[in-house]
Parts: sequence; structure tokens; C-alpha cells
Amino acid sequence: RQTMRGRTGDVNGIVHLPDGLSIMTWTVASGSTEGTVRLWNVETEKVIAKWAGHTDIVRSLCWSADSERVVSGSGDGTVRVWNVESGKTPCQTMRGHTGDVNWTVHLPDGQSIITCSNYGSLQRWDLESGAQIGDDWRDGRDEAEVWCIALSPNGKTLASGNSEGTVRLWNIETEKVIAKWAGHTNTVWSLCWSADGERVVSGSHDGTARVWNVESGKTVLGPIQVHGSVYAVVHSPDMKKIATGAANENGVKIWDATTSELLS
Repeated sequence: RQTMRGRTGDVNGIVHLPDGLSIMTWTVASGSTEGTVRLWNVETEKVIAKWAGHTDIVRSLCWSADSERVVSGSGDGTVRVWNVESGKTPCQTMRGHTGDVNWTVHLPDGQSIITCSNYGSLQRWDLESGAQIGDDWRDGRDEAEVWCIALSPNGKTLASGNSEGTVRLWNIETEKVIAKWAGHTNTVWSLCWSADGERVVSGSHDGTARVWNVESGKTVLGPIQVHGSVYAVVHSPDMKKIATGAANENGVKIWDATTSELLS
């Protein structure tokens, strides 16, 4: 267990670098709306880089597959691409969202990302040119805010969660919805896939987490009563445990992924 200190504002999220030695955190700087991103060395617990450029809260980060670039999405409606080694200036800024960029995921091709926004749409972007690829992804006339997205282990399917409590599955190639799951009674804040791609875990503002079977679309575990908005869910690599992080809760809760028993 480690505690890293050095921020003056809320830590809104964290992602682990693929090399296992570094992590990224993001927040709004205390007393302002300047979104910052910090790179930490896990072993020394020190900040080794700090990037500023967004003019509002940084809502999401993702690493490129080669660990050379970081993509950030912000409440200022932009997506920025940062080169980990070259410094603080973003090497690409993407504009096109009319609302907050709530989540970003890097696609396996290494050349594009998908983002989601408050205006019910998903967008695909080319990392080199900064241009949007194709049209916005929408499910009919649905305009519910999309708060989270998660890519399947095989890179072929994207899960999204929205403000109406609905989870959707999208085919990456066709950009169409292939499944729609209802069960949560409020915003879905967080999603993750199991390592085998057969289950999806969702966390919601309704204070619960659910585990869905991808093939049947049924809730196979839950609702797990977490108590407090569930802003983070993680499925362990061995698929035996689920971790949740929620508002009004101190620390992280660990659950048995088969029985939903609270382990710690």
C-alpha cells in the first residue's frame, strides 16, 4: 500500500502505465478550473512530469499501446495528445465536441481513439491528423449524456454507459449498437470488462454495481449494494474479484465475483 501526495485538488482518476512503473492522475487544480495531468513514478512516489493546457476539469486519460502517448479528455470540450518524453506541450489538440469529453479509449490499431460526451454521442478520432473519423455515433435520437466507455479485450466491441442508467454495446467496425441493457435506475459512471470478454461490470449513481453476461444481456450478479455513487469498477485479471470505488465511502471495496460477498 502506498500513499502519494502532491496535489492541491481532488484526484478525479488514475490510470496505470503498461510498464507497471508509472501512473497518471488528473484533477482540477485547487481554487481554479485549470485541468492538470501528473505522471508519477510508483517506486519513488514522486511526480516526474506535470502537464497543463486544458482550461477545465480533466475527466479522462488513456495510454497508447506503445506507452509513448497519453490522451486526455476535458470539460473544455477538447481532446489533447501528450508525448510522454517530449514535454508539456500537447502534440495534438482535437476539437469537435460541444460538451464535456467524459471518457477516452485507445483502439488496438494504435492510430485512433474513441471519446464520449454530454451530448449523447461517441466520436472516433485520428491521432496523427487530429481529425474526426466519420460521423458521430448515436443510437437513434437518444441524447442521454454518455459518461463512460470501455473496450472489450479483443478490441471489437465497446460498452457505453449513460445518464439514463442504460448500458449499450457497440460494434467497432459498423459503429452500430448491438445490445442495450437496462437495470440501473440512475447514471452509469463506470464500466469494465472481464479478462475473457464474457462479462461487463457497471457502476452507477444508484449505489449499485452489476455484472452482465455479454451473450445473454442478463444481470448475472447483483445488484451489489455498494452504497454511494459507484465511480470506479475493476475486474481482477483472474476474474475472481471485483473492486469498487464509491462516493461517501472510505477506501475501495473488494467483492467475490461469483457470490458478490464483500471480502474487504
